[in-house]
Amino acid sequence: MRNSAAVLAQPATRRVLRGRVLERILRAPVEAHVATDNGTSTFSGSDGSFELDVSEVAVASIQVESPGYVSATVELDGVDVAQELEVLLDPARRACIVVAYEDGSVAADLPIVWRAAFDQPERSQISDWIDARGQVSGASVAGRTDEAGLACLATGSGALVRIEDPGTGTSKTVRVLAGQEARIVLPRAAIQLSVVDSDTRAPLPGIELDLWFPREIGAMAHTLVTGPDGRVALAPSSYPLLLRRPGADVWLSELIPLSPGMTSVGFGGRVRTMVQVETPPPDGVLTVGLRRCGGRVRFVDASNGEPISGRARVTLVDSSCPPEGEVVSRCTTNGPGAIHQAGDQLFALEDGVLSLPCGWELEAESRRSAELVFAVSGYAPIRMPRAQAPLSFDAPIAELSLWSCPSKRLRIRQSDGRAYTARVSVYSPRGDVLVWHSASPSSGLHGPFDWYGGELVVSARDAGFERRLAEQELAAASELELTIPVATGTIVVEGIPAALRSLPLSAKRGVGLEGTAYGPTAVNQGSCRFERVPAGSYLVGPTRWIVGAEMQSVSVSEDQKLAIRFNATRVDLKPDATVVVPWIGTWASGTTLRGQVRILGTHAPQPILVPHYGESSADDDPTFEGLRKVVFGRRSQQIPLDRDGRYEIAADDPLPNCIAVCIATDGPWATVQGLLVVESLMPGESIDIPMRSLELRWKGPPPSQSVSVSFEVPPRSLRYPLRTYHSKRQFSWDTTRELRIEALPTHLRQIEIQDRVLVLDDLAAGDGQIDVDFESLPSPARER
Repeated sequence: MRNSAAVLAQPATRRVLRGRVLERILRAPVEAHVATDNGTSTFSGSDGSFELDVSEVAVASIQVESPGYVSATVELDGVDVAQELEVLLDPARRACIVVAYEDGSVAADLPIVWRAAFDQPERSQISDWIDARGQVSGASVAGRTDEAGLACLATGSGALVRIEDPGTGTSKTVRVLAGQEARIVLPRAAIQLSVVDSDTRAPLPGIELDLWFPREIGAMAHTLVTGPDGRVALAPSSYPLLLRRPGADVWLSELIPLSPGMTSVGFGGRVRTMVQVETPPPDGVLTVGLRRCGGRVRFVDASNGEPISGRARVTLVDSSCPPEGEVVSRCTTNGPGAIHQAGDQLFALEDGVLSLPCGWELEAESRRSAELVFAVSGYAPIRMPRAQAPLSFDAPIAELSLWSCPSKRLRIRQSDGRAYTARVSVYSPRGDVLVWHSASPSSGLHGPFDWYGGELVVSARDAGFERRLAEQELAAASELELTIPVATGTIVVEGIPAALRSLPLSAKRGVGLEGTAYGPTAVNQGSCRFERVPAGSYLVGPTRWIVGAEMQSVSVSEDQKLAIRFNATRVDLKPDATVVVPWIGTWASGTTLRGQVRILGTHAPQPILVPHYGESSADDDPTFEGLRKVVFGRRSQQIPLDRDGRYEIAADDPLPNCIAVCIATDGPWATVQGLLVVESLMPGESIDIPMRSLELRWKGPPPSQSVSVSFEVPPRSLRYPLRTYHSKRQFSWDTTRELRIEALPTHLRQIEIQDRVLVLDDLAAGDGQIDVDFESLPSPARER
């Protein structure tokens, strides 16, 4: 027998056991319950880290548990508790891909690479969420598909899988959930993407592009790089597909469609930043032109004339805006440290040269007078009159001299001594620049950011805090310390079932990417406490439940502002108050539920199951007519399916009060929309959903412009009526070609074409073709 009293038995000084809980293979962080053999316990955070005070107790071992993982016991005999302990958990679930070719043959022995798929805690742009490069990489594991085209890996966090096809020279990146068996279809033959100069048609080697398939729910952005001949192979598994330049490059050039079946799309205002490919190219080659947009500016150090390296922003302001400001206003520009302000418009200098982004001159035309403001990291901002800026890439490079400036950091703590990690803004009246706008890592260190002289205004909106730092104190140190008085309170969850003690709980303040999740500070038998958390609105419950329930507790007003609705699980925490939240039965199923969902048809897409957590009754929004309202998007929680459409809700999984069955549809780059609800079911139920394909052909002379085509799944046509933002699907029909709708629920009875309705009552079962005589179509009658 071991003498456990000999382990950590000298609590003369405070001793803290620190560690991280990671998934064994992919080394993704795990939120887990960490308990000592003496009864003290805590939860690891979203980064897997935990702390346990072991000063007052003798600890021989710790037990680590998390849903979806095999529990682990770590003996501490011989462990140096002064060092961070690493605990590796074995997943109890696995993610699988089943790869086949479009002709039905097995895609055997293809090389694949797995890596962890978990989000960074901070994102500059919501459109980055599908980008595989925007994920923390973790460990990589190489493998191959077996003789059945199957490859699996044990994981509790899900995985990103890159599939290589040596036969076509192409590759693809998909995201697979833990417990999912994703079906991947590859074409037998690749097509060539040719990138050329839009003016000279000369091939452009080394051009990096991102590729995305919006109709595939698991598809991630995939990187393509053109070879010496300006070409790269790609293997489209669905249409449409979207192409764009990566990151900040999206603003520095235009992509011009040069092949049939391609259109310009994008979110760059009058400048189109992307190309959408709607049909396969007739000759097997997609040709895209690249046009470099604005002129170029070279920045040199005013003290030595050397080119400057670093990051830069360029902003267009009215000439009437003064060079100094008092408060943040329409004249304020963003510095390189304002990470959350248009994060993809932070440009890297190459040999001191900055290429001006597309469309700035078009925006300038709408202003009476305008100037360009350049903010380069490490240098004071400078203005350039619009008339002096080079308009084209071929114009002579303009040169500007910049004066260097020092950088500053702020170490910010709350009044109780803890690091302040929420978002902080730092405004410089000199130059009228927001020099910092970001959250901080756990250390509470904000910066570095540029200081142009004069005072700085530090504000933390969540805490209602603002302070002006005088020039004298800024000049005295490169790092300053601030204390923010934060009003706090306590949230207590009571009545946690003993069987669910390892279920990670969170209290999330705010909503979405703006929110901050807090872990428990104290865990006792049957309860946990969130102590000294800032006052505000919190959604409380199991971490996985919160992901799916968050949007059910808010409303969106006409001006797109979020309105909070308080209920049993979204609480309003007042300063110095304690709120008690009793355990809610739907936070965990309590029993294992299984079912099967299949979409039937010639071109049946993969179903997507979105669970509805939270309130089951309708809110006071009159547009939802008393029906259950479900608010979600592509980033929302999903229930994984195997290759045959079977699903399982484990006993410690959240219990949905309804499940929306969706398919992925077209959408702009990385949209959180692009879903269509085609049915609904209750947990444990099964359902078959028949679909048909429909081909529309225009009868008579085609109109000069594209025609709008749409259909809507009526809320009351579902097994369990739902009101969602995902009930309608729209197309833009070039009537010189057929329009093929490959996933049309068979129970739909009408399609709207422009301002007319096409009735489908006489359409036979299965796929069909219709010649559209537009002039004979009646006006629409809404189906409820």
